[in-house]
Amino acid sequence: MKMLFRYGYFDDKKVVIFLLVVFACKFAAAQVNTVTLSNGSIFLIGDKVQLFEDKTGLLTPGNVINASGFTQSTSTVPGLYTLNGTLWIRFTMVNASAVSNFVLNLNYPILDEATLYQFKNGRLINAQTDGFNRAFSKKKYKLQAFVYDLNLLPNDTSTYLLKVNSSVPVSLPLEVGSAGNILHEASKKDIFTALYIGIILSLFLYNIFIYFSVRDRGYIYYVFYILLFGFTQIILQGYGWRWLWPGTPVLNPYSIIIVASLAGLAAIAFARLFLDTRKIFPRLDKVFYLFSLLYVLAIILVIAGKYSVSFRIIDINVSALVLFSFVISILIAKKGNSSGIFFLISWTIFIVAMLIFVLKNAGVFPYTSFTNFVLYIGSSIQAILLSIALANRINIYKKEKENSQAQALKVSQENEQLIREQN
Repeated sequence: MKMLFRYGYFDDKKVVIFLLVVFACKFAAAQVNTVTLSNGSIFLIGDKVQLFEDKTGLLTPGNVINASGFTQSTSTVPGLYTLNGTLWIRFTMVNASAVSNFVLNLNYPILDEATLYQFKNGRLINAQTDGFNRAFSKKKYKLQAFVYDLNLLPNDTSTYLLKVNSSVPVSLPLEVGSAGNILHEASKKDIFTALYIGIILSLFLYNIFIYFSVRDRGYIYYVFYILLFGFTQIILQGYGWRWLWPGTPVLNPYSIIIVASLAGLAAIAFARLFLDTRKIFPRLDKVFYLFSLLYVLAIILVIAGKYSVSFRIIDINVSALVLFSFVISILIAKKGNSSGIFFLISWTIFIVAMLIFVLKNAGVFPYTSFTNFVLYIGSSIQAILLSIALANRINIYKKEKENSQAQALKVSQENEQLIREQN
């Protein structure tokens, strides 16, 4: 070693700096950020937690609590598109307030299972489990979100591990606040959801009534699309599990895939008829058959028990279908087709709503009432505009029919006059 230093292979200062960097990295990896609770207000802690993916899925809380493999989250809403094994989230909390009923709210109800472990002075003292695969009746807090008591008295400190298992992409909107504030925010979401359901059902009943008056197939495809799409939103928010089949969680994965696939098939049927793609763009129209086959494949796979694969097929298929329909509507709108213009406007609003929702989950936009419910808002506006577009389409066909009949009558009268003149 002395020879190496003597001949310049190592420099004393460089070695010291290197060792300090290694020590600092190890210290940073082992140290857990502390979240200070100063009042009962709700706030996100996603950028204050550490993440560790156990690809074996075999580690226990005792193995993980002091592990050095954690990485610091930099997003207010951490996420992982593909989870191979188990995801562990570590954080420490100190209660610097007089509030004693703090809870952790994981507002992403389609995770298979999530267990919160509480450690104090290095000892495991409590564990609470929730998940999409558990009966709703077993939940302490009757919300579709996963809500855990932090059991943290004033001036108390604890370290927590959240163990997550999921067949679908993971999103972690981790909120902390007093139980009262969390429940109050949840009640606001329930009210907004009820309003959304009311809008969708009103449009469904109104347009089904019009269908029986005009007998236009477009209305059938439209009402099935808005009903199934609205139902998909409700299921993804956990309301199907909470309101419709609370004691049968096995229905959760099937309902997501099957209802979403049927909504996609209805959307394709409506778009093809409404935009008349088979006549205007016959080659591009055939692409819709590919999207339809993928939806059918997703249904077959979920019935065969391949929930994770079918979910990702739906995820990719929806994004591709929305983009393709958007491009098609632009091309048709350029031809001066009023149906294409209406479709383009409604689809643009929906795409903007989707982008805001995705960017909110990525931490680019803040968690607000607007960003939380933007998909409800966007899909409601889209449904209303498409309903108006259908009425406009019927009026156009009616005028075309009247013009055609007037033209035929005019030709008939001219022929009669010509015959009389000849006679």
